[in-house]
Amino acid sequence: MRHDSATLLLEDHDVTEAVKDKDQKNQETNDEKAAGAKAKPKMTAAQAAKFVKRMVPVKDEKGKVVMDKDNNPKTRAEAIEAEEVMSFADHEDHVVVVTTSGEKLHGEKPAK
Repeated sequence: MRHDSATLLLEDHDVTEAVKDKDQKNQETNDEKAAGAKAKPKMTAAQAAKFVKRMVPVKDEKGKVVMDKDNNPKTRAEAIEAEEVMSFADHEDHVVVVTTSGEKLHGEKPAK
């Protein structure tokens, strides 16, 4: 089968247009996904601090660490302040906070 140059140019043009259309549809889909991701509400450092607790040793009135029956130090959960949050990551079901003292704390978000 023999094609003249005009037919080949038309076929090449049709292929190019099809590729452009596909690229445009992919870009529109990516833009929609990005818009959906941007619509996610931002969490503040104060909100992130509310989800995590720091484990600290329990001390008696003399300042000595209280031990349990297995000779392990007793601990209690202590809230952190928003000013202590250096960085945080908001995940779907939990929050990770890095404090200014270098601690990495994890906290579960309540189920909605």
